[in-house]
This record gives sequence, C-alpha cells and structure tokens, in this order.
Amino acid sequence: INDFPNSVYETAAYYDLGWANYERGNFDDAIENFQAVLTLAPRGSRSDRALFQVAESYGKLEDHDRALVYLDRLIDRYDFDAMTEEELIEMTTMKLKGLVEETARELVAKAQLKKGDIFADRGLVEEALAAYQVVPERYAAEAVLVENSHYKVAELIHESRGMDAAVSSYKSAITDVESRRFQAKTQLTIARLMFDEGKYEDAAAEYRVYLSAYPDQAVRLGFQEDKVLLRLGNCSQFAGQDKSASDPEGSQTFLDQAITHYERLLEEYPESPLREDAVFGLGFTHQLKGNNDQARSQFTRLVKDAADHAAAPNALMQLARIAFEENDFGQAEDHYRKFVERYDDSKLVNSVHMELGLTYERMRKYPEAISSFSKIDESWEQWPKIQVKGAELHMALQQYSEAEAVLAKAM
Repeated sequence: INDFPNSVYETAAYYDLGWANYERGNFDDAIENFQAVLTLAPRGSRSDRALFQVAESYGKLEDHDRALVYLDRLIDRYDFDAMTEEELIEMTTMKLKGLVEETARELVAKAQLKKGDIFADRGLVEEALAAYQVVPERYAAEAVLVENSHYKVAELIHESRGMDAAVSSYKSAITDVESRRFQAKTQLTIARLMFDEGKYEDAAAEYRVYLSAYPDQAVRLGFQEDKVLLRLGNCSQFAGQDKSASDPEGSQTFLDQAITHYERLLEEYPESPLREDAVFGLGFTHQLKGNNDQARSQFTRLVKDAADHAAAPNALMQLARIAFEENDFGQAEDHYRKFVERYDDSKLVNSVHMELGLTYERMRKYPEAISSFSKIDESWEQWPKIQVKGAELHMALQQYSEAEAVLAKAM
C-alpha cells in the first residue's frame, strides 16, 4: 500500500489487511482498513462485506450503536423484491462460480440477524424479535438463515416469556418452514425443552410425535428410535417419581411404562450404544417399584459387563443401597468398598464414604465409621453434618477430646 499508491490492487490490499487485523483482534485498525475499502470501492461484494466487518468490529469493541449504523447501511443498499429474475440468477451464479463466498442477499440476511443479536444482548426483546422476523419475510430464499431466525426468535421468547410461549413459537416455525429436516429437528427441540423443564408427560407426547412423523429424518439427525425409546423411558420414570407421593397408583403406571420402553430398547436394539443406559434405567425403575430382585439383577449385569461405563458407579452404589435397605450390612459394605477401590475419582465418592460410614455404624464398627467419615471432602455440602455424626461416635467410644476437635473443625 505504501510502496504502490493508487495501485489497481490497493482495494484488495486494504480488504485483506482489514481481515488480518480483525482476526488478530486489532479491531480499530480493521475498521480503518475496511473504511478505506468503502472509500476506494463504494459498491460491490468487497464493499458489502466491508460494511459488515466494520459492524462486526464495532461490536467487538462494544460500540453497538455504530455497529447498527453500518448494518443498516448494508441492509438499505438492496431491495431484492425490485430486482429482476436475471439479476437474482446472476447473483446466485457468482457464488456458484466461486467469485464470491456469499451472495449479497445472504450477507444482508446475516446483517439482519446480527441486528437482532445486538438488540437481544441489550435486553431490547421486542426490537430483537422484530429484527429476526424480517429474515423469513424478506429473505425466504435463504433457507438456512430463515431457520436460524426461527430458532433465535423461539430462544429469545423462551428467555423472556417462558416455556409455553417458546413451544408455541417452535410449533409455528414447523408450520412455516417446509424443510422436513428442520421440522424434525424443531420437534426434537420442543420435546427436549419440555423434558428439561420437568414436563415429562408432555415431553413424552412430543417424542412420540417425532417418532411417528419423522422416521425418514432420524438417521440425518442422529436421533434414531433407540434414543427415543430411552428418552421415553426416562420421561415415564421421572413422571413416576414425581407422582410417588401425590398419586401412588398413577406413579406405578408410569413406572410400568418406563420398564416397557427400556425392555423394548434392549430387545429390539441389542447392539445400541445406549443399552447400558437402558439397563441402568430398568434397574432403577424396578428399585423404585420395590422390586429389589429385578433391580439387583440389572445393576449386577451392568457392573459385571460394563464396569467402565458412566452408569456403572451408580449401579454399584444402588446395589449397596439395596443391601442396606434389606439390612444385609455385610453385603452393603462389600459393595461400598468395591466402589471406593474402583471409582475413587467419581463425583459420588463423598456420598459413598458417608453411606459406608453409616453402614459401619449400623454394624457397630465405630472406628471404621469414623475413618470413613473422615475421608469426605470438606467442600462437600453435607460435610459439617457428617462431622457431627463422627463426633457422636467418638463420644460413644468415650473419646471426648477427639469429639471436641471434630466439632471445632466442623464449626
């Protein structure tokens, strides 16, 4: 640029330099470079992108008002409705030939989405929604960006107006967009949203809609029937747990449904990578129903056949809890000790040390109980209460100074 002023390559040089400064985080310099592009070549694809990158740079500098000015300058450049069919075809052809990375319409639609993002970040919900909704209205041909706009609208509505309004927005998007992949993905999003919100019965209904309406999209989305069966089992299991106190009979019905879903997954998809999750879910559901023999069978199967699976530590812990519940404290001790030996880095290990200590207490092995309690991490939320229990055991052993020291530490 300095050695060859007024060169035919000057615009390209400023453009590339602007990108280099942007990528390196030198946003003030990037703005200066891209503004030089706008001066040297006020129209064309580089000029369009320069406007967008100036806006992006101001956004990085948190100068959102100036970012909006440049986004609006880009958006106001084009009226695609007024363009002839030939002009629109030429615009698309330039991209297909590799002459530009994106069409002007794509870039303008991105600018519109960026406006929405800025408004959303500033808490201007209505302005953000209005900006996002322009994309499907004016740039319907840009399918991917239209889909993004629908998701952004629904996510913002979820944040600002709650789940019910978000679900309504997602369902509206399914109706408005013809892509079956988008429809299937959005249907899954609705089901997951309801599941995450604890609406397990509603979530199960939405998963069943996905299963029946979009079987042709399951492989593309990586969410096939075995995954749906597992999630249906989860929905029924959690619904059953939720109703255990308020509606015991209804709770049992949901737990039976969960067992059916888990067993179907294991029977129909024996090679599924989710089979261990289904085995654990089946065991835990039987445990909730009080079917300890069936639960023990599933947990033992998981611990024996898939000891390295993420669910195995929890399965071993449940085996110990079943034994404790049945007053088989020796068996419970064995399971807890195996847990500590195998999974000492598990996030459950503090609970295991506590429960092993309580098992020793029931066995009247107070020194062992005290030792187990002492291994609990001090950062664990129940640590102070367990130290009180440890002090009581010291008192039972007439170890008064040790009891006093434990209590002082706990306080």
